[in-house]
Amino acid sequence: MSVAFCVMASVIMVAFSHQLLSIFMGEGNEVVIAVGAEYPTVMASCYFLMATMYAFSGFFRGSGYTRMALYMSITSLGVRIVTSYALAPTIEASAIWWGLPVGWLTTVLLGIFAYRQGKWKNFALVKSKHKEWEGDVPGEMLVENE
Repeated sequence: MSVAFCVMASVIMVAFSHQLLSIFMGEGNEVVIAVGAEYPTVMASCYFLMATMYAFSGFFRGSGYTRMALYMSITSLGVRIVTSYALAPTIEASAIWWGLPVGWLTTVLLGIFAYRQGKWKNFALVKSKHKEWEGDVPGEMLVENE
């Protein structure tokens, strides 16, 4: 449902970007509207990276490996800033919104690397009260009566 909503909102934002921006900018700002209309086009094509980044970040927070979620946030912000500054002389204001997907992609790659490393398996937010079952079914848990 949320994916369908995001797709629908992205299509509307891209199709009507000039009209939506003119609501806020008014008449006589065609140059600003033209520059700003590029933003929804870039973002709509890259939102899957942001969603994947947030999924990894939430996964690591949920597994107790909160330090990796912190590293991902810092990496994303740092890469966005560096990319925007590096691209600014050539593509000017567009560098700001091109910095976002580059930061998201870098963070997704970091998340994939951290997931494959498997360190997240060693963390827990709450210690379990359960004892490992030593019966026939591996991984099944035995709950003690309290």
